Amino acid sequence: MRNKRKFLMGMIALSMLILAAWGSSADEPSATEDNQNETTNSTQPTTETASLKGDYLKKLNETKEEMDELRANPTDSSTYAMKNAEVD
Repeated sequence: MRNKRKFLMGMIALSMLILAAWGSSADEPSATEDNQNETTNSTQPTTETASLKGDYLKKLNETKEEMDELRANPTDSSTYAMKNAEVD
């Protein structure tokens, strides 16, 4: 009975060891490689990215101003009008 228990515990320990090794596979890139790639990409923004960012910020500011104006001067004081303004 003790031999079976020892054998079973050994098999469980071996299985856990294999699963742990399988989880940290060498196929995945290391964290340092990811950080180096991010640093290179973030330090050299392209003109296209800068242009898209500028366009996005411009549209965002216009929308914020429009929403502030609609909230300050509602055509109807009900919440339905506010929901309609936010959807548009």
